[in-house]
Amino acid sequence: MEKTISFKSNQVFYKSAGSGDPIIWIHGGGVDHAMWQKQLEYFAKTHQVVAYDLRGHGRSTYSDNSEPDIRDLEVLLDSLDIENAHLVGLSLGAIMAIDFTLAFPNRVRKLVLLSPGLIGVQEKEKSYLDAVGAIGVALQNNEKEKAIQAIVAMTFSPELRTTRSPKDPMINYVVETATNYIEKENYKRLPQIMEPNPLSRLSTITHPTLLIHGGKDLEYMQTNVAVLKDSIPGASAIEYPNASHLLNWEMAMDLNRDIMEFLSN
Repeated sequence: MEKTISFKSNQVFYKSAGSGDPIIWIHGGGVDHAMWQKQLEYFAKTHQVVAYDLRGHGRSTYSDNSEPDIRDLEVLLDSLDIENAHLVGLSLGAIMAIDFTLAFPNRVRKLVLLSPGLIGVQEKEKSYLDAVGAIGVALQNNEKEKAIQAIVAMTFSPELRTTRSPKDPMINYVVETATNYIEKENYKRLPQIMEPNPLSRLSTITHPTLLIHGGKDLEYMQTNVAVLKDSIPGASAIEYPNASHLLNWEMAMDLNRDIMEFLSN
């Protein structure tokens, strides 16, 4: 099922399938819900799966940006009569999952953070600042193609980029969604975060939490994961040594297995 719901003057697009314990899939920055296709196909056999487009991404709009982004998810859960759910977020999606968990802890069962972004940590890391800076400079100079290539470089390791064709479905997906995101100038919208200082409250997260990251991701990711693991009580971490940022696509079979095991235990 595909549907769009209204919140304020915004439209929130989502895709839902399956039945059982609900899992909400929250995509990364600049892409959309379609990045989760391999997960939706796998988990819909045993769970209700819901993947939605974040505000200003894919088919979701942002005419009104006054409310925190996680209000979109709250409204989505209410519209689907979901009292609480497992949350799976990647990169920016992990930031949103953390923000939602801190704001509405009773609506979250388990938390899975993939290649997690972390406000208050990554902004101090050179590898993150260099990568984001390269994208920002290209956009400032209206060099859209250069910006897209910088996004690809931030997403995939040099080894992956040299061994796969630029027309590889995974790389092509990132290029197409990044192009759409840039052409619509949605990058100019800053995500609205409810908790601007999550570090001070990570220790209050009591939900079972799984962190998964790639060993070939940029260096800042190691720091993000280490801080999250140390701060969230009982959090466990898995590293895929040869993977970079888009774990759900690069390592789909391993990731599906590890998430299913975590949710089932």
